[in-house]
Amino acid sequence: MDNRYKSVFEHQIWDYFAHDMESCFDAARRARENGGRGGQNFTAALITLSVIDFCAGFYKGSKPGTNEIAGFITRYFTRHDQRFSDVNFSKRFYTVFRHGLAHQWSPAFGGVCMEFGISDILIKENDVPVLNMPPFYALACKALRDYESELATDYTLNRNFSKRYHAIVKHDKKQGEKLARLY
Repeated sequence: MDNRYKSVFEHQIWDYFAHDMESCFDAARRARENGGRGGQNFTAALITLSVIDFCAGFYKGSKPGTNEIAGFITRYFTRHDQRFSDVNFSKRFYTVFRHGLAHQWSPAFGGVCMEFGISDILIKENDVPVLNMPPFYALACKALRDYESELATDYTLNRNFSKRYHAIVKHDKKQGEKLARLY
């Protein structure tokens, strides 16, 4: 079994991602304490959804499409929120929030909020779905921990991780070398 997943999760997920998210939450709380409306909503959502996308690539073993990402979400998020047991819900959720944020800097007919006192990940405001980041982040962490745990015991998942890991390293090195030649 390839143990590189331990380093990826330790550094890129639990160190970088988790610390960035805690900073987003802290900034939103401070802004509210100082009379503001909050902040960091879109940043927190985009970071979390990008990490899910990143891990779905490891899950598949190559760059994932929407179907593979929905499959990853369905497999790991369902354990903690039954709405994700419907692959169509998972696909639509991903499309509305991740695609909207990544491609038009706004969810596709949706919104993002930081309601620390509300435990549901989705809130409807005027029939518009709004992603509530504190509970969504907690849900994502549970799902990512489940995936990380399975990488230690599931040969196919581990092989797919290794395949994607090597492809990312090779691609990143090539891109870095090209940039280095330009300056």
